[in-house]
Amino acid sequence: MPTGERDLLRTLLDGLPAIIFVEDAESRFVTSKTDFDFYPREQTAEYYADEQEAIRSGQPAGRLGGARCRPDVENFWLSTARALLRDSDRSMQGLLA
Repeated sequence: MPTGERDLLRTLLDGLPAIIFVEDAESRFVTSKTDFDFYPREQTAEYYADEQEAIRSGQPAGRLGGARCRPDVENFWLSTARALLRDSDRSMQGLLA
């Protein structure tokens, strides 16, 4: 990717009011952690099901709903969208969320 495009992409990603993460086909973040390392098991089971459905079907997945998953915030709205990451051969490599 040319430097100008890379700089533009970095500017766009840094300016987004959202959290962007990448997971592999086992729903592990690039750090090898999963949602189960961060959120309550009941809530995480829903996220994991969405991720695995996107991987199984090859279609994007998402969810909008209330969540109690941060100790510093009693309740807040969480909206997620997951898209498949594919390599140059169109093989599924993971999810962008």
